[in-house]
Amino acid sequence: MTIEPGTEMVFKANWDDQHGGYDPEKCELIVEGTLEANGVTFKSGSGSPSNSDWQGIRVLSRGSANLTNCTIEHAVVGVSSESSSSVTSQEGFPVFGQVVVSGKMEADKRRRRSALRRLFSVKVRKP
Repeated sequence: MTIEPGTEMVFKANWDDQHGGYDPEKCELIVEGTLEANGVTFKSGSGSPSNSDWQGIRVLSRGSANLTNCTIEHAVVGVSSESSSSVTSQEGFPVFGQVVVSGKMEADKRRRRSALRRLFSVKVRKP
């Protein structure tokens, strides 16, 4: 799936009509294939947003995500990556929340410090 630059992905706060995913009470974007996003904002749809309004982006074991100049706001976990999945963030990746990675995460070498220092925590587990 490719999300066009300038798109705002808005997630309904504290709600999941499928009652599935990591938290059955929160929306999340589940990536089973490939996600390409450049200049996209992922955020809560609440009129008064707060941290943990929605779960975040979850990349499943056969999935991959290439996030360039993206912003993730109001999520419990910005991006989670399972097993052998791959998440690549490039150039300016402000994330508000925590990132839990159990697969592989790469950051653009020129921006690695600035991208990762904005995170509250990064946990990497071997695949």
